[in-house]
Amino acid sequence: MLLPPSLIFKRWTNDVKLTTLTTSNEVGSTEQDELIQMVRYGSLNSDTNLLNFYASKLDNSFAYVKNEIARLTAYCKNAFDQTSSNQDGQASESSRGHQDNPNIVRDPINVKTKGMGN
Repeated sequence: MLLPPSLIFKRWTNDVKLTTLTTSNEVGSTEQDELIQMVRYGSLNSDTNLLNFYASKLDNSFAYVKNEIARLTAYCKNAFDQTSSNQDGQASESSRGHQDNPNIVRDPINVKTKGMGN
């Protein structure tokens, strides 16, 4: 049984987070852009988890999906590179890479302490 769209509130749909973020009054801020990018990343990650599960079950599905992912990755990387080169030398946050990302947890730095030496 399908419900008519007039009976479904926008807050019940899958894209409610992205819609809420884009209609916020802080449009254009760096923090807002990072938040939108993280929501998009999470959405794509969740959508592809089921694809990965089923594609890993059969050999021919695995090979096909692997090739398509490589093709889509090349397409998106090319589009990203063109966009970042059109920014006239401005450094974008996402071009920094994972090394400077403060959200990545790493091993703590070893600190030498006073005490008994060997």
